[in-house]
Amino acid sequence: MSADNFITEFLNCTIGASNRKVAYSRLGEPNAKNFFICLPGLLETRDSFHLLFSLVEKYSDCCWLSIDYCGRGLSDPLPIGEHYTTSKYIEDVENLIEKLVIQQSTRKDKKIHVIGTSMGGILAMHVAKRNRIHLDSIILNDIGLHLQWNALLSLYQQINQSKDEINQLTVDPRVIDAVHKRSHFDLPYEFDLAGMRFENLLKDYSGQIVLIHNSHSTICPTTIANQSKSRLADLKVWTSENQGHPVQWDKILVSKLAHLTKIKLQPAEIIVKDQAISAFEVIQRISDTSLIAANILEISKHAFTEQKSQNQKKWVSDFLDRLRFWRRTFS
Repeated sequence: MSADNFITEFLNCTIGASNRKVAYSRLGEPNAKNFFICLPGLLETRDSFHLLFSLVEKYSDCCWLSIDYCGRGLSDPLPIGEHYTTSKYIEDVENLIEKLVIQQSTRKDKKIHVIGTSMGGILAMHVAKRNRIHLDSIILNDIGLHLQWNALLSLYQQINQSKDEINQLTVDPRVIDAVHKRSHFDLPYEFDLAGMRFENLLKDYSGQIVLIHNSHSTICPTTIANQSKSRLADLKVWTSENQGHPVQWDKILVSKLAHLTKIKLQPAEIIVKDQAISAFEVIQRISDTSLIAANILEISKHAFTEQKSQNQKKWVSDFLDRLRFWRRTFS
């Protein structure tokens, strides 16, 4: 993604005696209908969402915002004597939404969606619980409603084993020290012998909620995803058959997100030129027109590959006719 596609801006935050700048990336115009607030993980920065930005830039009437928590990326560090805690991060998040979305946008039909990666997902659930800001949907990336102690231990072990890489991050060294302390997570939560529980944060939430997870994730494997679904009936679960943490965004996930939030691609014409073009090129350009179409297109791509003797130009023409039918039917 080129630097021209999104901009870096700063928000002045005055909370108590602290006056500092919070950095964020913005893709889209601030008068959009749909605002997507992107909250990074524990030691991540706003850059972690730039891959997603590159996949969604052709959707219309949307504004995408990703934040650097204090002490990360281009955001100011906390003054000496103040401690990095999750309550500080959520204050910055709510302040950003209040000033950039609630106060600046005059649209009455605006919708607010929060995408939270790992710790960012926990912050999203707390924003919903605090109910200062109405959220239309929450997308949790690889963080379920139950975070096991052994998963946390594994995460901290990975941090300790990656000190050289972590030291290269644009993160205040005090942040790295803080995340190892129990006092860092100072937001309320319930717990049991197995770990932290978050389902009560969402018991009064009426918006849409989706859990995206890797089937073999160290933080939210399939067992945790199924357990989360059993505790929250309205929870939608999207499973990626991969390992690692968190889930990496791709075109299929973006298509599902667009279907969920009812955002649309900018109007565009697909022109079939005289020269032959590949089925793969067509699919790349239109695979996110709708969720159902995206799945059918993948099947069609393989079907075409098996019929190499067929006239390609005629196949593309027939294919576009089918696509128009699918789009009218399912969009």
